[in-house]
Amino acid sequence: MTSVRTISPDQVDGPGSAVRGCSVRLSRKPSGSARGALDGAWWPRSTDPAIELVALSEELGARHVSVRRIGLNMAGWDSAPGRIWLASGRKVAVDWFRISGGRLVRILGTDNQRIDLLVIPVETPPASAELALTMASDGNDPEITAGGHHSALVRAPADA
Repeated sequence: MTSVRTISPDQVDGPGSAVRGCSVRLSRKPSGSARGALDGAWWPRSTDPAIELVALSEELGARHVSVRRIGLNMAGWDSAPGRIWLASGRKVAVDWFRISGGRLVRILGTDNQRIDLLVIPVETPPASAELALTMASDGNDPEITAGGHHSALVRAPADA
């Protein structure tokens, strides 16, 4: 069974908006699935890492993954905090990298479990983001282009 928690496209917030209390747009492959290099995908609602990384960590905690450390690319975020605090008061370390084109967030759990998620850019159109979330949870590693479109949706027809 796949695990996708999203909202319908007519409820999607505009780019850059952060709405507290809305579900985290996260998909994960079923445990034990060996298909694909990614463990799922995450579509943040804003470019504020203090809000988004806490929400992601809290959601993973609800799914029985206690987050110890997060590593991700600096590109596309408003700031780069070295740690975040969860509602429980627990601190999570955040490592930032300068990798060209890196759209990956690596989560390390307190049990050393590693989870690699595709980061879908905030400005990605809802249809493309939903497709990427679904593909990632099915074990198909989606590619997101620089413009935030899923490559399957922006390829020119072969006979064009």
